[in-house]
Amino acid sequence: MAALWVLWPRDELYLLQYDRSKFPAERVTGRAGEVDFGWYAFGLHDRNGWVLIDTGARGRTTTVKALLEQAGGKPSEVHDIVLTHAHWDHAGAVRDFPQARIWMSRAEWERLQAGPWLNGYRKQELDSLRGRDLHLFDEQATLGPLTLTRVGGHTPGMLAVTVRLGARRWLLAGDNAYLPSNFATPLPEKAREGPPADLSRLSAGATLVPGHDPSLLETPVGFKRLYP
Repeated sequence: MAALWVLWPRDELYLLQYDRSKFPAERVTGRAGEVDFGWYAFGLHDRNGWVLIDTGARGRTTTVKALLEQAGGKPSEVHDIVLTHAHWDHAGAVRDFPQARIWMSRAEWERLQAGPWLNGYRKQELDSLRGRDLHLFDEQATLGPLTLTRVGGHTPGMLAVTVRLGARRWLLAGDNAYLPSNFATPLPEKAREGPPADLSRLSAGATLVPGHDPSLLETPVGFKRLYP
């Protein structure tokens, strides 16, 4: 009998926005007032299931778990999670994906364990990560089409994530650039735990994606396929 070959369609990249709200402009631009903020994670659908880049938080308008299900995925299909950093809005729903391996920088894990519980760090996230399958690395790691690079800045172990799919490339800046304006004007000192991150060495030829840009999705919550 001839062998039956099943071709896997190309990997898919999704935006999963679980909330939209106002945020103090002082934390973004150093000025008074408020700005619009999107709260989201990313999902990569591959031949093995799903990779999440951050998990979002519980207690908001919806959850990354619910959006993943709307996009056709299941929590049990999430085999890897990349945490850009360990703040509540990025690592707050790790418990929703109990079978996944966790990728994060060693510097971020050490910062989370050391406390204090300031600037977005909470003991809840530390407790949810204890006993999990943690894949820690120092400077850079590769996971399929993802390159994870520790850049620091917003947090000591902050990651920038480069996604390569077909001829396309994205640089997910995480919280080193809340909004597009932060690529030209770095976040104020109070929004960082270290020197400003240098993203220029990673960004050449890539589509730059800020960490909280509400214009990425037309509706307050929902999902959007970014590729293909």
